[in-house]
Amino acid sequence: MTEKLRGLNRAIKTAEKKIAGGKRKEEKETKTFEKAVRKFWQGKEKRPSNKLELAKEIFRWGKKFSRSEEYRRLINLDRHLSEALTFWDDSLWIYGEPWGGGEDEESSKRRFNLYLDKDGKITYCFPSHGIGGSGTGVSGLETPRELADELSMEHLKRLFAFIATGRVYEELRKNLKEALKPR
Repeated sequence: MTEKLRGLNRAIKTAEKKIAGGKRKEEKETKTFEKAVRKFWQGKEKRPSNKLELAKEIFRWGKKFSRSEEYRRLINLDRHLSEALTFWDDSLWIYGEPWGGGEDEESSKRRFNLYLDKDGKITYCFPSHGIGGSGTGVSGLETPRELADELSMEHLKRLFAFIATGRVYEELRKNLKEALKPR
């Protein structure tokens, strides 16, 4: 029995190392993205300067991407991947980040996510504290005005940079690769 217990202990240590390595990698990716966002906004090109302009640009991109061959293929592939990339109504994940400004571990686990549907509309999923504890709130955003009203300027700027720098495509590729891994 002690040999089996030692085996369990080794497996636990291996898992802890993998988790710690994953956290370090995620922190490094976050810092790299933060740096890219700062560099992007310091660029010489004209950037949208208010929430509504940003939201309009995001919706323009969403309309274009939702009509693309890549979008259609990802949605079709996802039907065979247990819906790892989509939301319940065939909306494709396009962005997510920790909810709120909390630095504690619980805050960092709670995320808000944005999904793009086939018509270029955005679904906003966010942590909520309703009756009976925590859950998820969902809001369908059909216009740039609704997106501008729902997200802060900082979140809109980060989302815009995420799209404009192509990071959204990198993350979709990474999510697809992860979904293809055997479980």
